[in-house]
Amino acid sequence: MSTPADPDKLRAELLAPAGDMDSLRAACAAGADAVYVGYTRFSARSSASNFGEAEMREALAYCHERGVRVYTAVNTLIAPSEWDEAIGVLSFLYGAGADAVIMQDIGLMDESRRAFPDMPVHASTQMSIHNSAGAEWLKRHGVARVIAARECGVDALGSMAKVIDTEAFVHGALCVGVSGQCLFSSFVGGRSGNRGACAQPCRLSYEWSGHTGALLSPRDQAQFANLGQMISAGITSLKIEGRMKRPSYVYHVTRAYRDALGRIAAGMTAMPDEAVMQTLRQTFHRGGFCAGHVGGAEDSALIYADYAGHEGIPAAAVRSVRDNKAAAMALVDLNTGDILRAADSAFPYAGRAAIAGETIELTVPCAVRPGDTIHRQVDVALDRVAADASRPAIPVRMSFYARPGDRARLVITDCERTVEAVSREPVERAERRAAPNELIRAQLGKMGGTAYAAAEIDVDAGESHLPLSLLNGLRTRALDELGAARISAFRQREASPHFRAGEGIDGSRLRPVAGGSYHRRVTARHHDASLAQSLLDAGADAFEWSPSDMRASYLDGQARLLPRERCAFVVPEFLTDAELDGLFNWYNSNRSSFAAVVISNPGQLMLPWGAPVYADAAVHTFNARAADVLRGEGCERVTLSPELTFQQIRVIAGEGGPFDVNAYGRERLMLLSHCPAREAMGLVSGRADCRMCERGIGAHGTYLVDRRGVRFPLSRVRTETHCRLRVLNSVPTDLSRAAGFAGLPVSWRLTFWDESQTDAISIVRRYRTIARGEKIPTDITANYTTGHARRPV
Repeated sequence: MSTPADPDKLRAELLAPAGDMDSLRAACAAGADAVYVGYTRFSARSSASNFGEAEMREALAYCHERGVRVYTAVNTLIAPSEWDEAIGVLSFLYGAGADAVIMQDIGLMDESRRAFPDMPVHASTQMSIHNSAGAEWLKRHGVARVIAARECGVDALGSMAKVIDTEAFVHGALCVGVSGQCLFSSFVGGRSGNRGACAQPCRLSYEWSGHTGALLSPRDQAQFANLGQMISAGITSLKIEGRMKRPSYVYHVTRAYRDALGRIAAGMTAMPDEAVMQTLRQTFHRGGFCAGHVGGAEDSALIYADYAGHEGIPAAAVRSVRDNKAAAMALVDLNTGDILRAADSAFPYAGRAAIAGETIELTVPCAVRPGDTIHRQVDVALDRVAADASRPAIPVRMSFYARPGDRARLVITDCERTVEAVSREPVERAERRAAPNELIRAQLGKMGGTAYAAAEIDVDAGESHLPLSLLNGLRTRALDELGAARISAFRQREASPHFRAGEGIDGSRLRPVAGGSYHRRVTARHHDASLAQSLLDAGADAFEWSPSDMRASYLDGQARLLPRERCAFVVPEFLTDAELDGLFNWYNSNRSSFAAVVISNPGQLMLPWGAPVYADAAVHTFNARAADVLRGEGCERVTLSPELTFQQIRVIAGEGGPFDVNAYGRERLMLLSHCPAREAMGLVSGRADCRMCERGIGAHGTYLVDRRGVRFPLSRVRTETHCRLRVLNSVPTDLSRAAGFAGLPVSWRLTFWDESQTDAISIVRRYRTIARGEKIPTDITANYTTGHARRPV
C-alpha cells in the first residue's frame, strides 16, 4: 500500500449525468459532487426526458440542499429564429440558480458572458477544444471551464488544465468522430448532432474491403486505471457519460467512481474488484471497456465491430429448443422481470427466480440453437438497489426548549448555519405527567424523507404540554428554513481558480461588417497544390490549399507548386499542441507563399499568422452573433454552417458580411481518430509510425459501404505524429442546383477531392458563369445533393 495522497490534490469533481429526476436522485445518492442536466430546449440530447422550468427548479432545490452542483446543457447551435428564446432560457437558468451553463454556440456563449457575467459558462465538448491554444481562447472569452474533446490524451488534458478548469470524460460511450465535427446524421438522415438529434449512424454496420461489422462503433471507456494520472494532470472534473441512460446505470457507475476516488485518497489502487466490474458491465457496455483516448486505445482496441448495442452479460446457455421454448442453464442468478437478449431481440424473463446452475425455461422471440448464449441486459435487482439508495443524510444538531407560558423553540444547526423555529402560541402546563425527554427526542428525530438526520438532540422541556403536532410543526418549519438557507448559499457563486466574473468581456472586439454591396468570390479548394493555377485560370478568385499530409517534407514539395498569389493555407481541424506548433513553424518559414490562412478551430486564432484570417465551416457559425465574435477576433471572412437553410443564410447575411458557404463538394461527415484498415487487421498500437497508406494498403482513397451499398470515401490527414481520416459524403453537395441559390448574398467555396482536373475546371467555370448572372450551363454532376438548402435541422 502506498502513502495516502495529499487531499488538496484530490479535489477533482465527480460529475454524473441526469436525464430525469430519477437519475438525478440516483446520482446524488451515489455520491456525485455535481450533475449535468439538459433543459427541454437547446439540449444536445433532445431525446432525453430533460427538465422544463418546474422540473429544473425542483432539481436545483434538491441538489443544492444536498450540496450538489447542477450544470445545465444549452449546448446546441442556435438558429437565427431561436435567438430570443435562447436568451430567455439563459435568463431563466440564471434566475433559478444554475451553477453553470454548458454551451457549444460561440455566439450564445458571448452573449451569456455579457448579459450574465457571474453565471459560469462551460464550453461543451462539441466545441472541439483539444489543445492549450483552444483553452487560451476560451479563457480570453471569459469561459470558466472547457469540457475537453473526447479525443484528448492525458498530455493534452494537462496542457489545457494549466490554462483553464478542465473537465474530461472518464466513463461511458465514446463518439467515433471528433467531438462537434460530425455531420453524418445530419446529411444522411436529416437529424443533426449539433442540434441535439443525432440518429447514431455510427452504430450501424459498414463494410470496408471485405471486412464487415459496426466499424464506426467504439467500445465504452472506463478510466479507473488512469484516474490518478488524470487527477495529477490537474483535471477539474471527472465526467460520466449517460444522460440517455437509466437511473440504475447512473447510480452504479457513479458509486464505482466515488469508491475509486476514495481508494486513491487512501493510497490504494483505483481499480474496482471483479464484482464491481461485472455490475458495470451489467448496467451498460459495448464490447467490454476500453482505455479510450485518455489511455491511448487505438483502432481495434477502440472499436468493437461485433455488436453496437448494450451487450449485457452472459446469463444462460441454451441446451435444447422446441418451438419457441428453450431449456437453458442459468449462468448467473436470475430474477423475474430481468431483461434478456437473444441475438438482437430483447425479452423479459418471466420464470421464477433462479440461481446459477439451475435449468430454466425461456420463451424466446427469435430462433436460437443449442449452445447459444443468452445475455442479460437489465438486472432488476440492481435496479432495486439504485431505487432504494439515498445520499448520506446531512447531520444536524437540534436544541429544543419549552416552558409553560413561553413559546417553544427548536434550534437546528448543520455546523455552518443555524435556524430557529418558534411555536405560534405559548406552551401550556401539562395537566398530568409531562412527556419524557426521550419521547420528545424520538419525535423530533423523525426526519424520514428529508436530507437530514439528527446527530444530537438536546431537550429541555420542563412540565410542558407538548402535542405531537407542535413538535412535528416546529421540526418541519426549521428543516424547511435550513434547506432554504443551504439552497440560498449556492447563489453566492464561487469563482473557479481560473474564472472571474466578467473576465475577457470586451465590447470593442465586436465589429459587425455592414451589409450592402459586395464582391461575390468563387474559391476553389484542393489538397493537390499542382491544380491551383489551372483552377485560378478557370475563374476562381482564390485557391485554398488543404494538404492531406502536414509533414514538413511533404509540405515543402507541394508548396513549390503553388502560384505566387491568391493562395490560402487551410489549417486542419484537430491538432495537438506539438502538431500545431510544428505546423505554425513551417508556415512561418513559408509565409510569403500565402495571401491568407483559413482556421478550422477557435484556438487557432491565438497564433500570429501575419496574414488575413478566414474561419472555415468547422468553426460553427449558425447565427450572426457567432460571426460577430469571429470578426472581433480578426476573421475577415466567415464560412456559414453547411447545416443552414437558404432562408437562414439570408437572415444571417442581412446582418453584415462577407460570408462564404460550401457551395460544391463532398461534405466532411466525420473526422476519425481510428483507421478501419488497421482495425480490420486487429492492430492496437503503432498508429504514429503507420505507413500503410504509403504502401497502398491503408484506408486513404478507399470507401466505407453502408447496408444499402452507399459508398463513403475516406481521405486521410497526416501529421508528424498522427493520422486522422475524413469520412466524406457519398455524393457532392451542389447548391447551384437549388432554387434561389444565385440570389444568396454570399460567396462560394468549391471543394474538390476525387474530381478529375477537367471536371474541376468545368465546375469552376460553371460557378463563375452563375456569378456573372448568366444561364447555368448544363454540365452538372450526375449525382448530387443540395444538402440543407431546403431541409432545416
